[in-house]
Amino acid sequence: MRKLRWGILGAAKIAIEKVIPPIQKSERGVVTALATRDVERGRKVAAQLGIASVHAGYQALLADPDIDAVYIPLPNHLHAEWTIAAARAGKHVLCEKPLALSAREAETMIGAARKSGREADGSLHVSAASDVAQGARALRDARHRGSARYPKLVFLLQRRPEEHSQQSRRTAAAR
Repeated sequence: MRKLRWGILGAAKIAIEKVIPPIQKSERGVVTALATRDVERGRKVAAQLGIASVHAGYQALLADPDIDAVYIPLPNHLHAEWTIAAARAGKHVLCEKPLALSAREAETMIGAARKSGREADGSLHVSAASDVAQGARALRDARHRGSARYPKLVFLLQRRPEEHSQQSRRTAAAR
């Protein structure tokens, strides 16, 4: 089976620490390209994580015919723009949460994906990859049986204090 070839738009911490490593370890996917505004930083990240190529800009990655799907960990206000651009470029999309800033924006994004015959979805990250894999297999099986039409997989986890953002720590300290 051919692996799904992923491209990552940006070198966000969540991509580097929580998304790229599990994809690289998976049997069904591989991150083959990274696009970033800072090419030198992109090269360092790519070398660290075993990513074959670095593109100077997001549009260049979307034009790469060797990419099947993209992960978008960009700032929230850029999610719609780049999800739509990726769908129009014929890529499947996994967008960091929140998928959109409004229902109308989400509908436009999903519409662009449908029009291109691709998938677009929002993400939720957990630290227990085996739980994700087990849940994904269960959903896949249910979908094949026809018992799950719109599958969603949700995990609720409590973060450890050291995982909270600096802003969350300041807020907690002020209480």
